[in-house]
Amino acid sequence: MQQALESVERCHGRSETGRCRSLGDPSGVPDKKCKALRCPGVRAIMILPGNRIAGVPIVDSLVRLLFRRSGGYVGFLADGWFFDMNGRYLGWYEPSGRVWKRDGTFLGHLFEEHYVLRPLNFSPPVRQTPKVPPVAPEPPPAPHNRPPLWLPPAWTDALDSVGRRPEWSDLVGAWENSEGRLLLRADERFVWSVREGERQSGRWAYRGNILLTPDAEEGQDESTIVYQIIEFETDILTLRWMTTLDHILPLTLHRVAYAAAGR
Repeated sequence: MQQALESVERCHGRSETGRCRSLGDPSGVPDKKCKALRCPGVRAIMILPGNRIAGVPIVDSLVRLLFRRSGGYVGFLADGWFFDMNGRYLGWYEPSGRVWKRDGTFLGHLFEEHYVLRPLNFSPPVRQTPKVPPVAPEPPPAPHNRPPLWLPPAWTDALDSVGRRPEWSDLVGAWENSEGRLLLRADERFVWSVREGERQSGRWAYRGNILLTPDAEEGQDESTIVYQIIEFETDILTLRWMTTLDHILPLTLHRVAYAAAGR
């Protein structure tokens, strides 16, 4: 199946409405009245199957609202950064139209100014070095939902799970990072295994946050550890330990096959 092509083209003039025109713009040649010899604006042109062309003018001074293909509001782009609807930093974007998650992994391409799509069955770009998060801005007022978007063949909505709260069933399974593995079982028991060989087990629950209650030794009181879910995607779970200790970094886990976790 034909994949979409992406190119970046310099503007070669402005129309009477003041909008940039590039060589890839189907509207034709630049306005002869345009006096600009070289416009600094850049358009990301996506040529989709069926020769559908979607121009995405990248103007950092503008706030660009982002939606899921279903029409739900997700967040916004501003000054080169990507935020959720509450102003929480999610990543950044480039003039080429590429959008990156805050951990440096590729999220997708801007499409028709207000969506981020990712092609299916492709090798993602090399992971980028994470950037220092910016100062959180004042988020714009939340807009009304939009009508559903027609999704081009061989593309998927990269924002489908961004900002979505997980269901209990979404959390069941095995999650891991370089330091250890967390198994959340369907019988509401958990097992946390650390690479050094330490192992902790107990009960778990989901009430907006993830609650872990380790099995107490005889003569000791039970204590519950609370982890706030700060980001959830189908295969990525980012948690923050709710504690009074300072400088606790978020914990990012990736889903793994249940059988690989060791039952």
